[in-house]
Amino acid sequence: MRVEACFRSLALSLAIAGCVIEHPLGSDASDAGGGGAGGGATTTTTSTSSSASTSTATAATTSGAATAGSGGQAPAPSIDGDYRVVLTEDTNGCNFTDTTEGDTSEADVSIRQDGDDVSIVAKDFAAVGILLLLGTTEWNGVLLGDQLVAVAQGTLVTNQVDCSYTYLSLIDGVVDEEGVLHGTVAYRPKLPDEPACDAYACETTQTFVATRTAP
Repeated sequence: MRVEACFRSLALSLAIAGCVIEHPLGSDASDAGGGGAGGGATTTTTSTSSSASTSTATAATTSGAATAGSGGQAPAPSIDGDYRVVLTEDTNGCNFTDTTEGDTSEADVSIRQDGDDVSIVAKDFAAVGILLLLGTTEWNGVLLGDQLVAVAQGTLVTNQVDCSYTYLSLIDGVVDEEGVLHGTVAYRPKLPDEPACDAYACETTQTFVATRTAP
């Protein structure tokens, strides 16, 4: 799942978050599984403001926090620290290059936690591939009990002949009893509500296991 070969070293991409995924995507993204948005020649340019990512994450965390409060969920465990992440390629519906199902790679990320709020930042070489696709290396979300949900909204525009769009990256993870994170990372284009863009709906995913290396 990447635009370039270096995308193999993606740091903790974001995964499918069930109902919460639908909230940040809203009506701007089509259902996954259609044509390959990442396979053709594209031109990527800097455009949208990073405030879009902040507002998207805020909407997701607000929705999640309300759900946790009403359900009387147990306090979130502490996951603050640095992690080594092992990524395994899963599906490649967006036809990103140099992606083979079952291939594995490793990456380093930093997770910072403030109560239920969580930010995830890709580090070192892994950040390069993510930056090429999204234009950001940070995801924001919540930890509800043992469930981690985070989202990054890209700021780089991919220009096709008949459609321009950015990518969303979504993480859905679970913290086990030993503090190891397991989950899925998903990438989807955030498509305008235009018929010509429907052909670019897709989803590429990875599974991950993240082990803390430092507090």
